[in-house]
Amino acid sequence: MSKKSIYSFLEQSSERTRINYISSIKKYEEFHGTTMEELVCEALDEQTQQVPPHLLKIIDRIEDFQNHLINQGMVHGTILTIVGRIKTIYKKNRVVLPYLTPVNPKQTKRREYIQFKDILTKEELRCALKYMRLPAKARLMTMAQGGLSSAECGKLTTRAFIDELYKYHQKDDDVEALEWLSDENHPVIWVTMLVREKTKKPYYALIGAEAVNTIASAKLYEMGLKKNKGTIPSKLLTMHPESFSRVCRDVNDKCNMGKVAEESKLRQHNLRRFHATNIGGSALSYEENSILSNSEIDEMQGRGKTNVQDTYIKSNPIRQKLLYAKVINNVSLFHEYDYHLTDDDVIISLHDIAGENKKLKKENDDLTKIINKREESTQELNKMMNELGEDTFRKLIEGILNAS
Repeated sequence: MSKKSIYSFLEQSSERTRINYISSIKKYEEFHGTTMEELVCEALDEQTQQVPPHLLKIIDRIEDFQNHLINQGMVHGTILTIVGRIKTIYKKNRVVLPYLTPVNPKQTKRREYIQFKDILTKEELRCALKYMRLPAKARLMTMAQGGLSSAECGKLTTRAFIDELYKYHQKDDDVEALEWLSDENHPVIWVTMLVREKTKKPYYALIGAEAVNTIASAKLYEMGLKKNKGTIPSKLLTMHPESFSRVCRDVNDKCNMGKVAEESKLRQHNLRRFHATNIGGSALSYEENSILSNSEIDEMQGRGKTNVQDTYIKSNPIRQKLLYAKVINNVSLFHEYDYHLTDDDVIISLHDIAGENKKLKKENDDLTKIINKREESTQELNKMMNELGEDTFRKLIEGILNAS
């Protein structure tokens, strides 16, 4: 049996799906010491020969593999996913699966509960960025400030990035556009239409200003590499997910972040958790208008709508952008931003710290003047009381109050 025929059903699948299947197949092959092709042929031969169920090798092979995964300490959901992929390969190659003993959840390890203290902090992300090159920084910032999954990151293109932000940079030359977008003094929120990998539903992804600056810088950096021959890569985030995962593990150790659920704290899915937790306003110091509901957070990450809702209720990208602008500081790592509305857009700008300090200084000076005047008045009254005597001074004050 050729490899093409056994895996042909995966030809139209996404790269992520194929990678996941390859990983599961490798585990199954290593456990049995043979290839998946030979195992499928073995099962088809048993089926052709009408081997009785109690003698079928396929039952022992799958159930022994299940027990092997249990003994390795894998959680229940992971075991079901891996074994499910193996079963799918058999089924897609016309193997009729007999009854198989299901995995007993009580025998498997429970997945550790993720608590708030396990969520990545801004300080940890700032530490991680110090040890990363620009392509890795761009991927981290996109996931942390946009809440995108790894698969959705792979769908972003340089062309869409430049074209969809044209109204802000207004540069016809791509390099000039990237140079403008890389400048932190030109903050913009990128709103782009994506399709969520799990549900296949379209949604508006919102990516923050710091991520936009970093992405543009990364594209300019990649253009300057000799291997790219001075061209801008068409894929927006060029770093492969597996390479990024390795970088995250290395950086996790350098920043002493430790582990969560026996995995590195700094990993791709935890960046999505950081976004979901912080974008809603998890810190006590945030203002009331910087808090989002769970349904609003779900919509930002492409979740939450039923098929009926998606048919009738369409998300307004400007409203989504306004919601994001209100909470952008919740996920920003280096800057604070202000926002204002125009007739058809939401514009953000760097928070004017100098102007705010000047305003605070004026308010402080005005308050100091009032306090000084009160102190001067008090001193004048004390002087008058000493000169007139306490009894005379009191009668004078009472007369003034009665007259008023």
